[in-house]
Amino acid sequence: VKLNVSPKSDKTTIQWQSGNDVKTHNSGLSATLSPMSSKSYNVTISNGECAKQTKTVSVDVQPQMFGKIEAGEVLCEGDRTTLDASSLKAERYEWGHGSVDSAIITVVPQNVENRYTLTAYRGKCVINKEFTLKVGATPRIASIDSIGLDDVEIIMQSTRDYQYIVDGKTAAKDVADNVKKHVGFGNHTLHIVDPAGCTVDTTFTIVEPPFEIQKFIIPGSDGKDATFKIPDAVKIYSSTEMTIYDRWGKRLAMLTSESDGWDGTYNGKPLPSTDYWYKLFVDEINKIYVGHFTLIRE
Repeated sequence: VKLNVSPKSDKTTIQWQSGNDVKTHNSGLSATLSPMSSKSYNVTISNGECAKQTKTVSVDVQPQMFGKIEAGEVLCEGDRTTLDASSLKAERYEWGHGSVDSAIITVVPQNVENRYTLTAYRGKCVINKEFTLKVGATPRIASIDSIGLDDVEIIMQSTRDYQYIVDGKTAAKDVADNVKKHVGFGNHTLHIVDPAGCTVDTTFTIVEPPFEIQKFIIPGSDGKDATFKIPDAVKIYSSTEMTIYDRWGKRLAMLTSESDGWDGTYNGKPLPSTDYWYKLFVDEINKIYVGHFTLIRE
């Protein structure tokens, strides 16, 4: 603190009390006081033998602000947490990323490394603080690729020991394997967890392979329509059955994936040209296809 004395006479002498925290200038007309705590100083002003007066100057020193910014529990990008600067015991707080005048604020870190600034005030004291909040990165999926009938491979942007949870099956034996076998057709959910507990959720769809069922057969012909058979695209399923009926619902034949096909006979006798019905059951995808076809005899 710098103080100045303005005497009314040029014959005035000024004497400050001595001390390591007092430095005088210009014959005592000014003094710089550097107290470490609140303190009073005496200054004696005299004008020869005519007058002598002692004044007391009190300096109120605010204690320096000590403390730090502390973060609440946080794991990953996007997690909500708090920053707490209340240990500074300031009267006013100005956070660099907003106008919140509070010792404790809520933040949502959007990056792996996040920098926050704070200016704190108490009386004439001002302190600037910086705080870097580091969190875990959200797992990032590069692609989900089909590698088989209903198998998928999950490829991540970085290599870590992830857990790959499909359709909520946390206890699956292959939870740590990024290749999933026989997931099944349709829509699926995927929940990925990294070693730090950071997660990402997404969905994917496995589409059934398209196939067509014959519209007619010509028994005895040389072409592919000589028999009625299960489509090759369906035979890839492990358990497939097709039943053939006449128009009155009588079962005429039962086919499997290994069957050569139905040649239009019943008990070894040729059946007439007309429409016949089928029911195709695919156990692996739990679906039944029903329709009809025409038998043509030339």
